Amino acid sequence: DILDVFWCVIASDGEQEVNSNVQDLTLVEGINEAPAGFSLLYPESNDTLYLDINSNMYAPFYFYWEKSLDPDEDTLTYTLTFYREIELDTVNIYQFTTNDTIIDFATEELIALMDSAATLDVEWYVSVTDGKFSELSNEIFNLTLVDETQVKIDEVKTIPEYFCLHDNYPNPFNPSTKISYELPHESFVELAVYDLLGNKVITLVFEKKPAGSYSVEWNGLSDNGKQMPTGLYIYRIMADNFVSCKKMLLMR
Repeated sequence: DILDVFWCVIASDGEQEVNSNVQDLTLVEGINEAPAGFSLLYPESNDTLYLDINSNMYAPFYFYWEKSLDPDEDTLTYTLTFYREIELDTVNIYQFTTNDTIIDFATEELIALMDSAATLDVEWYVSVTDGKFSELSNEIFNLTLVDETQVKIDEVKTIPEYFCLHDNYPNPFNPSTKISYELPHESFVELAVYDLLGNKVITLVFEKKPAGSYSVEWNGLSDNGKQMPTGLYIYRIMADNFVSCKKMLLMR
């Protein structure tokens, strides 16, 4: 990586030669630095993705992460990896390489990873390389995949045991998304969407409902019909003493 050399210039008229003073010179090969660390963004750790090929087969599920910075401004390549721990061994079940910081999956692609299982717990992370050095994401996220075409969650007729607010899907979404929740007994329900400043965007539910499982769709509009811009939004449910909030991403 480092080479010390000597050099000079020789002048000649064809009969005699004259040398210049000898100079020393150190040649140093350029040092390539590794890409910087970065974080996973979505889905968040311990999230659950509900997969129903009949209702959302054309709605992609997005995985995205922060952009890594390379000191040398090299082209960076990211690899997303799904893996499982099986009998103390780490088994990669999927890898995908891209130059972008987002990957989308169709419902049937994620169901295919489940290999006919009704539910599957996996872990995922992203690595980045500049061609010489590699760096892993700052964290590894847990994820549960649920194939609703097998478990038929929405068709279960039993009364839920607990209050529950599910992750919306698709997420991110455009133009609409479905929010599901469960009530173990009759309750007055308020379900509303807020921006990150805490301003209420729209009230989706504001009424008494019997025990059961419910879902409501949000089409990205405010209470007054205004189309909301791209960004993160919070949806919150209040039912009796139960309060729960979750995040969703609208992408125009």
